[in-house]
Amino acid sequence: MTPEVRQTIRHAGGLALLRVIATGGGLLATILIPRLMGPSGYGEFSFIQTLSLWFSLLGGLGIVSVVTRYVPELMERDDQAGLRKLAGGLLALQILGGAGSALAYFLLARIWLANEDLGAVSLVALGVAVRTIANLPFAVLLGLNRAAQWGVAEMLRAILFAPLVFLGFRLDALRGACGGMLLTEVIVLAVGFWWGRSFLSWSNLRLDWGQLRPYLRFSWAFFVSTSLILLFNRAGGPFIHLLSGEFTEVGFYTIAFGAYLTAADAWGLVLSSLGPLFSSLRLREDTDTLKQWAERLLTVFGLISVVACATSYVFAGALVHLALGPGYEAVAPLITVFSVAGVLAGPSGLARVLAVVYEQTRIPIVAAVLQLITFAVFGAALFPLAAGRGISAAAILATAVFAGYITWGMRQSLPYSVEHWAKIVGLGILCSPLLWAGTIHPALRWSGFTAVFLAAAFFFRVVLMKDLSACWKAVRGSAKL
Repeated sequence: MTPEVRQTIRHAGGLALLRVIATGGGLLATILIPRLMGPSGYGEFSFIQTLSLWFSLLGGLGIVSVVTRYVPELMERDDQAGLRKLAGGLLALQILGGAGSALAYFLLARIWLANEDLGAVSLVALGVAVRTIANLPFAVLLGLNRAAQWGVAEMLRAILFAPLVFLGFRLDALRGACGGMLLTEVIVLAVGFWWGRSFLSWSNLRLDWGQLRPYLRFSWAFFVSTSLILLFNRAGGPFIHLLSGEFTEVGFYTIAFGAYLTAADAWGLVLSSLGPLFSSLRLREDTDTLKQWAERLLTVFGLISVVACATSYVFAGALVHLALGPGYEAVAPLITVFSVAGVLAGPSGLARVLAVVYEQTRIPIVAAVLQLITFAVFGAALFPLAAGRGISAAAILATAVFAGYITWGMRQSLPYSVEHWAKIVGLGILCSPLLWAGTIHPALRWSGFTAVFLAAAFFFRVVLMKDLSACWKAVRGSAKL
């Protein structure tokens, strides 16, 4: 195993551990904050937060796609001066983009949320700028094949968010909670700049449009597609508010969709950590290895996602009651609905990373546009019939459209197979009646389903031990890629 692969696997393992910690922090926030604020208050806060995240991405200009594609190329040439120059130029761009996004957020929030506290909105707007800038050093660390350090940003946000927002709300209600959000981003910024001091310097902090133009031309398309994807991810709450005019249903939807995003983002982070390695394999024209690992990753994800979907179906109600208490019963069925969308996160996440590796800019944009249109059309049609469940069903349809189109498009560049993933999902559907026996204890239903499903997957050779063994060796750092 080459040093590059060894480093990739080591950092991917570290990233997985960080993601476990981040998930714990996210669960803590899901338990503490809604209980503290109540359904209506949490709906209001989550609406403000959701809107800010989209503007943070708006200021980012697709930086992750640039570093994933081009920093490995600079490292292949050992061009340290070129790396520092690129990082400085991108940082200047992030500062400019962060300021613009913060101003745009503030103006929109004042128009849309005219009755909200000006101080709270101002704090969140400042947080938009800080978050945009803080993402740059961590993105460069990802391009340097140091994915574990890149993952620290989200881990810090996850573990700091709940206690700082909780304390802020106790001190000064909504304004204090927004201050806690800002303080979280300031801490992330400080850590990122400390780790990035080897490639960030004042002397390189300049907007050299001639140098940045080729990178921006590449990043623009991925910026557009990522912005549209995030708009879909974060549009549910504002969309519900637009249709209903109240915040309680917004809070229910946000909690359920947040649970789905936690799982989907975890898979996306693992894939992104492999992005620099995938780029190197493509530069070396080692298509067979790249194709083989794409198929193995899909197989593993298929197994995990089907079992997770069954877990949600059986235990969501009890977990929501335990974690959130009375008043949040409507969240459980929404989580179950979104777990179906989670099954599609594997193919779509893999295809998105491959789109960056193969510089396929058009396919992600078209997929994201189709996803957004599907969500808007079916969401508007289904909300009057089934409220939050209608919006959730529209989100599943939109996710399926996105996953189908982007996977079909990327298989034209890298003809990897999705057959085993599809068969795994099919077996999960065939075994699903085992979950429906309401008179049997939930734990027994789940255990029976899982045992039969896994046995069938191995018996029909949909899952091969050699593939699981290869993935396990990769995690241990002994695989030969």
